[in-house]
This record gives sequence, structure tokens and C-alpha cells, in this order.
Amino acid sequence: MPLKILYRTLLLGSVLLLFLCKENKTNQEILLLTLSGDSLSVENSNQTCPKNVWNFSNVFLANKITEAPGATGIGFKDPSKAINGICGAGKLSGSLDVYSLQSSPSSTHCISNEKCIVLEWDNKKVKNADGIDFVVFENPFCLGGEANCEYSRFMEPIIVEVSIDRTNWCGWNPEYLGGTNESDKKNPNNWLRFAGVEPVLFHQENWIYSENDIFDKTKAGGDGFDLSDPNFGNDCNSSIKTQIQNDGFIFLRLTSAISRGFSYPNDSFDQTADIDGVVAKSVENR
Repeated sequence: MPLKILYRTLLLGSVLLLFLCKENKTNQEILLLTLSGDSLSVENSNQTCPKNVWNFSNVFLANKITEAPGATGIGFKDPSKAINGICGAGKLSGSLDVYSLQSSPSSTHCISNEKCIVLEWDNKKVKNADGIDFVVFENPFCLGGEANCEYSRFMEPIIVEVSIDRTNWCGWNPEYLGGTNESDKKNPNNWLRFAGVEPVLFHQENWIYSENDIFDKTKAGGDGFDLSDPNFGNDCNSSIKTQIQNDGFIFLRLTSAISRGFSYPNDSFDQTADIDGVVAKSVENR
């Protein structure tokens, strides 16, 4: 299990065994996924999110794993948890339905030894729409209650990049503004243009707002990204950037920021990020 959940559990005085019991191996199914170019049998434990149930017709869930280096298919190393739905636990808790990013020296589309996953929308590409184009739902939560949430969170930020060919990647120029002290690292205002910063308020089973509100951070949480953002594409070829903005992207790469030299808080024991899911506003057939 992600150690960030263990950390939260200890803070609340809960018993770790209650969380370990979530991993019920009595009902297993086999899912074939393409991971690092190979077919791998993936063991799915019971989820806190309904398996592969998505009832939103105008919000599009990333539903295909292109690469998940280092995945074992068991528990929180089961990458299907990154595509099976979104069941956030609110501002004060992290979800159990997450995939903890892993790494491998033989990664193909992720950078070698970086903690990463590459996702797709099966047979679709994500288009540049009005406002936020897609939202990454990770697993942060407030420390010390909601009153402290604007400046103190448990976070494991993520670098977000998109591509049309899995070779050329364009991102959003992520920037850390703080220092080396722990309070700076836990302050969300110091992490600009990263995912894994906003708590996940969206839970697909009890959503009471409109589908469009899933892209509203104040209602759904999560970290939104806009292809028209002036910070987008500063790290890639200008023609590739323009092509993505005009025609859309196919592949989404999520990499733990610590893999690129950013420092996580000391209470991030496992030093990796946890993916609940990703949704897009507008897609079309490739």
C-alpha cells in the first residue's frame, strides 16, 4: 500500500490491519495489459471503486495503459487502478483506489528508472477545448484539518507531459518556488503546474454536480491542464507544440517529480506518486 496512506492512518490512530484487509485476494480476475511492450497477467484485488464502471457520457476517462514500468499487478502496484474509475476521499484523506508509480531500467516511453506511467484514451485523441482540457486526480490531502489546507498538504507532485508519437513530449514548465525546509515542501502554493497538488473531491458514485463541474477544481478537486496555457510546450519543438494544440494529443505521461530532481517532503516514505485517474473534456477518433 502507498506509505502516504500509512502515514495518514497513523495520524488518525487507525490500525494498519484494517487497510491491509482491503487487499482481498479471494476474488481475482485476469486482465491483459501492454506494459513495457509485453503482455502481463495482472491480478486485480477488490477495489474501493466499482471496476470499469463509468457513467459520464461527456467526460472521458483515460482507459488504456501504454506503459507502466515496474508494475507487478498486485495491490497498489496494479496499474489498472489508474484507469478503472475515480473515487476520491476528500480533503482530509487519500483514496485506496490508486496506482503507486513504479520504475524500470528498461522503460520504453517513460525515461529509464523514472517512476512513471503512460496512459491513453483508447482509439481517441484529446482535443484542445475551452478552458481545462484534462484533469489528473492523484492522492493529496490536507494536513492539520481544512483550516490549514491552503498552506499545508501531504503531496507527492507529478510532472505532466503529452505526446502524439511517444517520442516527442511537451509539458507545462513545472516550477517549485520554495526552499528546502519541510513547511515549504508541504505548501501547495510553491508547486506550480504539477499534478498531485489538489485533493480529490470527485467520487464517481456520489457526484451531485454536473458533468462539466468535474473540471471545476472547487467542486471536484484534482489538477487541471490546458493546452492553451502560455506555459505549455516551452520544453518541446514549437511545431510539435502547435500540432498538439491544433490536432490534440494521444499519450499522457505522468512522472513522479522526485524522479526529475524535485525533493518530496520527508513524510513521503515511499517517494512516489499515486494515480487515481485522469479525465478529458473533449476527444475524437484518431
